[in-house]
Amino acid sequence: MSLVADPFGLLDELPNLLIGQDLSRINAVVVFVGVNDAVNLTAEKAWERNMGLLLRALERETSNETSVYVMDIQPIRSIPVFDSLLGSIANAHARRLTARTERVCRSILRAVYLPLTENTILVSGRYRNSSDYRLWGEFLACEMAARLDLAHDRHGSNMVSPVQITAPPEVEAGVESHLRETRFDPVLALAQQSFGTESAAFVLRDHSGLRVVASAGPTGVNPARSDSMSATVVIQPGALVVGDTETDERFRGKPYVTGPPFMRFFAGFPIESPSGERIGILCVFDPKPRSRADTDIVLLRQLALMIQHELQAIRS
Repeated sequence: MSLVADPFGLLDELPNLLIGQDLSRINAVVVFVGVNDAVNLTAEKAWERNMGLLLRALERETSNETSVYVMDIQPIRSIPVFDSLLGSIANAHARRLTARTERVCRSILRAVYLPLTENTILVSGRYRNSSDYRLWGEFLACEMAARLDLAHDRHGSNMVSPVQITAPPEVEAGVESHLRETRFDPVLALAQQSFGTESAAFVLRDHSGLRVVASAGPTGVNPARSDSMSATVVIQPGALVVGDTETDERFRGKPYVTGPPFMRFFAGFPIESPSGERIGILCVFDPKPRSRADTDIVLLRQLALMIQHELQAIRS
């Protein structure tokens, strides 16, 4: 998960925050903006134009599977610091801006407007605090869960079935013959050290299935087998983090859990070809379980991108 924020910014400034951001592998984008525009009485036509520009930019920069969720402007007077006559004026203007937002969202295929309800508004102090954001997070999770293209929805359950994997042309032509000349060890060592795990591995999808190209630490039973966690990562759009495999019905009892490397914790992120096909993964794993909440997905993604860029350099 990545956060791009400017607490004092206006809608027309948001596109500048996206410069340099890689949004191609984001599953969902949440746009939360409007309080400052409402207080500053931003012109309605300008708001509608700028909202359209922002949402179309996000549509261009994300994959076809990505949804863009636009949060309602919170009631201005529900913010204690604006509970005043100015807040009433700003609140009325916010409702007019909201009507424009809904209209823009209806014109963009992957944009979803999310109106706030009374149950999502707290008055917790002079400014918003963690309780407010937690409540909004729960609201977002409920709204987004039904729309996200999760792997267990596609397969009808959380169980992992063996998958037949064929290699994309990018792997079979040009890259495969040069892999032995490429050193992925520094990235894997960095992943192993950063996450404090016993092992890290780069798993490649080729014509014969999945195989470990390079690793740091023991891998034991092939972690790239067709019913493994690596196979699960390859067929889903984002990261897979399993805090304790023995409590996860998908993986407990698997040979790589009950035998070497006794994999209890696992985190993996897919590696893609330039055309967007998932051709491998970077994963870290350990014989000791740990909390999923302590796993830095952003760091794992950045390390996966380092390997991805190296693969692209080989092909070029």
